[in-house]
Amino acid sequence: KGLGLIPIFTDEALYVHIAQRINNNWENLFLSKVDAVKPLFIWLTAVFQNYISDPLLAGRWVSVTAGSFSIVGIYMLGREIFSERVGKVSAVIYLFCPFYIFHERMALVDSLVNAFGIWIVWGSVRATRLKILEKKYFIFLVVLLGFAFFTKSTALLFLPTPFIIFIIWKTYA
Repeated sequence: KGLGLIPIFTDEALYVHIAQRINNNWENLFLSKVDAVKPLFIWLTAVFQNYISDPLLAGRWVSVTAGSFSIVGIYMLGREIFSERVGKVSAVIYLFCPFYIFHERMALVDSLVNAFGIWIVWGSVRATRLKILEKKYFIFLVVLLGFAFFTKSTALLFLPTPFIIFIIWKTYA
């Protein structure tokens, strides 16, 4: 509710327009590369435009959905490291962060990158806390890192995250 109250931002207009062109003709799937924009967020926006008539609201719903995944990820991370209570408190605190209040209501790629980053940290922590190596967590991390990079190039900053967490927990030598 209220997603249409915020005026459109320049980057939002670019992402929504490219998504509209892709949605009208799926042969334009990599049209975003003309403007050096990674395509995953735009593809999701194009898919959402099939269900939401207002293109801007469709893009903003992608961000809201990513924000929901961020909240769940923060809860899971707090629960994994500390306790269920800490997970709930962390998720509630995140609801009042300016990033969540403003950024995750706009059709910008940063909310999707944020969600991937949170889940990369959770997957890394989860993999280190297990007594045996489970391939599924490493596959999970690789897929998330790939999706994050397919969303925005700065997601490469998440690449050392699993290694740093592994070293901190001294799980893998």
